[in-house]
Amino acid sequence: MMIARRLPFSWRLFGFPLVIIVLLGVQPELLLFGQEPLNRIPNLIEQLGDPDYFIRSQAQEELSRFGADAIDALNVAIQPGQDLEVQKRARYLLNSIHADYLQGGESKEIREILEDYQQQDPESRRLRIEQLSQLPEEAGLVSLCRIVQFDHSSVLSKWAAVTIMEMPASEEEASGSRITRIQEALDQSLRPGARWLRLSLQAEEGNQKAFNQFLDAVQAERRLFSLSPVETSRPIVLSLLSTQVRLQRAQGLDLAARATMMEMIELEIEEDTTLTRLIDESIEQADWASLDQVVDRFEQRIDQSPILLYRLAEVQQLQGNLQKAKDLADRALQLNPEDPRSHFLMAYELGKRGLWKWSQQEAELLQKQPSLVLPYDLSLPEDPIEPVGNYLRDFLEQEETNQIQRVEKLASLHPSQGLSALSRIVRFTPEEKISKLAALGIIEQAQVDPVSWPWRAELLSQTIGREDRTGIQWVQVYLLAQEEPAQAAEKWLTCIQDEIKFMAENRNNVASQQFINVLRQNRYHLLRELDETAMAKEELLLMVEEVPAMAPSLVALKELMIKKQEWEMLDLLGQKNDRIFKSVPMLLYAWAAAKKHLGNEDAAKQFAKQALGFKMGERAEHWSRAVELKEDGMTDWAEVEFRETIDRDERGGIYAINAMFRLAEIWHEQERHMEAADLLQEAIEDQRANAQRRDIFSANFFPTRIEYFKGLHHLKQGDLDQANEHLEKAVKLCEEEPDADVLIAFYRLPNLTAQQSKWIKALIQKTAASFEKEIALREREDNGMLKSTPYNQYAWLISNTEGDYEQALKYSRKSLELRPGMSGYLDTLGRAYFAIGDLDQAIAIQKEAVKRDPYSPPLVNQLEYFQKEKQNSKESKS
Repeated sequence: MMIARRLPFSWRLFGFPLVIIVLLGVQPELLLFGQEPLNRIPNLIEQLGDPDYFIRSQAQEELSRFGADAIDALNVAIQPGQDLEVQKRARYLLNSIHADYLQGGESKEIREILEDYQQQDPESRRLRIEQLSQLPEEAGLVSLCRIVQFDHSSVLSKWAAVTIMEMPASEEEASGSRITRIQEALDQSLRPGARWLRLSLQAEEGNQKAFNQFLDAVQAERRLFSLSPVETSRPIVLSLLSTQVRLQRAQGLDLAARATMMEMIELEIEEDTTLTRLIDESIEQADWASLDQVVDRFEQRIDQSPILLYRLAEVQQLQGNLQKAKDLADRALQLNPEDPRSHFLMAYELGKRGLWKWSQQEAELLQKQPSLVLPYDLSLPEDPIEPVGNYLRDFLEQEETNQIQRVEKLASLHPSQGLSALSRIVRFTPEEKISKLAALGIIEQAQVDPVSWPWRAELLSQTIGREDRTGIQWVQVYLLAQEEPAQAAEKWLTCIQDEIKFMAENRNNVASQQFINVLRQNRYHLLRELDETAMAKEELLLMVEEVPAMAPSLVALKELMIKKQEWEMLDLLGQKNDRIFKSVPMLLYAWAAAKKHLGNEDAAKQFAKQALGFKMGERAEHWSRAVELKEDGMTDWAEVEFRETIDRDERGGIYAINAMFRLAEIWHEQERHMEAADLLQEAIEDQRANAQRRDIFSANFFPTRIEYFKGLHHLKQGDLDQANEHLEKAVKLCEEEPDADVLIAFYRLPNLTAQQSKWIKALIQKTAASFEKEIALREREDNGMLKSTPYNQYAWLISNTEGDYEQALKYSRKSLELRPGMSGYLDTLGRAYFAIGDLDQAIAIQKEAVKRDPYSPPLVNQLEYFQKEKQNSKESKS
């Protein structure tokens, strides 16, 4: 078989294959990689087809040393029409290039995305690139860089690169950390995408040469798209041009940027993204002359695009031409009559721009137009695929039960993920029941903290709509309650009455009764805040009358009454539901608490005794009841249940030891420190006596707490020397596994020696650093509590001692993002604001913490301390 020694002349340019040089995207002066000249790759590929076996084998061996840098040229060599021997050996080399996309230390989410990445088809790999780009805090950045280096497809390598360019900037980018991460991850790769990234990063830093080279690279990719579109794609070129616009604007080259945008418009086929941006710029600058030029040039495209017609309608409205604006908006509404998703997206976009009249037109069309009966996709491009995008994409096709489950899951997410999704369900789902349920999901969704309210209110104001739909009205009242609580209380009454009427007209709809209960609770809370005690009690009485006689509903209402200390109403609720209350231990305990607060000690004791007798002897039952009683502030009965747990379990058993620990912590909160220390000493002895014991605490944990409690006991007694001695022992015991409370207590002692002060400060710094290491390690955890704990520990330690208070505040906020509404985390956040001197925010946050856990002495004490400090501050200023 005759094999040509040289490639056809049409492939060659000054000794180098032209197409390969274009595909590599490098200039001649950059064709060196370490000691291996990249310009040898084309010749080596040619030699893969040499008649001489030795030359073929030598070329193959040399090419293998280039690794990922030969991928693009090898991809060309395997294309149909090339020499068969070259194709065979090039294909072998491609398969032998090992791309290890996982380096170790990645989160579970990244591992799942990349585990079998290279085995997937191109479209699946593209979707995984998108998933990596959507991970929070640029967690997928390094993995995307590895795809730029190693993906066998030159198109997907480039796609990963432009995806990185389009990822939103973060705080890290501003500090230079992002640039360093990209450069280190790309190593010395000279694949086109890697070079684009390097040049764009250098250009952003003001490197003029890199800026010019980036412009050349963009034009080269444009030419490649014209000559060989299979080696790139229209979206890749558009993304590069978009980056070019950003860099031109950064250099003040506005005219050049505008010209680049015109290029982009010519390239766009199905979308009008750039044309929309250009019109938006003209609107922002009130540059009507330039806008007229754009409209004249692209008149035909504008006539076929709803979003562009609405933009021009907006321009006419701004100029006072209301009839022209209406005509344009009507024309936009008539487009795409059989595409419901386009009308959904248009309604959403118009709402975000505050154009509610036109937005409502689009939304009503979805509900009223018979031709738009097919389900449409409620997701948006900016939604994270997991889980929001997947919940919304086929939401309207699901059965009611599945829709309810998805609403509940969205409501349980962090608001930055779930809030916008819920607002879309409220507004656009055809089923009124599901719309209402999503509205209540928004209303009851745990806020990260009160400081996040402005963001929450702004998002809802932009997305929820202005229609008369019931769920929308509920959310609007919820928003009003933050600004005008008295007006909102009256509007809640109207909402309740409307829902009662709806329920009557729909044969006592069970869901409506549940909705009414929640609406009443919102009105009740507002009335309490307004000190309208009588009206609040009337609302609560109606809840008592209307609540379904079922244990779950009664438990929920019971919890509200305990938190608000509504003992008369709780007693009435028990009387009305006597049989159920006396068959559920925690309801019976709640009724006993009501009797106790109302002065009926005999009834309280009787009910508590009956509750204790349920499943007598089952240690797990006693333990779980004790924990719940502690949370509800019934510490006396919690102590009884914990004692019962200890007595019923074997000596040193897991339940007994856990109960002893929790009981000791209760006594510690009550400042019965020596009793707490003695109980833990007893627990240690019980553990030693149990040959089969399974330790649930580290060896030094109980000894540390014992010395800590003893130190606090002596501190309370005024014996500073003994307090110092015991707390120093506690610190030494927990030096390997630090206890923040112990470090804080010792740090605050007034009688520390200079040596002790230096030692504890160094230990606090060391401990804070260990918490930061744990933060990095736990990023791979799926469990929100595990991930959030070190953030909270760092914030609590530093804000109570010394260090980077701003970082402590940031970490505290982060812990609440992972576990919204946690009272203990809110307690830490309050302290973090106090540390930076923001007393008003500290008090506001601490009030929220106490509101969620009103029976926690530490939370209540810290609120009182903040309020006292605020008063002292006022007095000192006056």
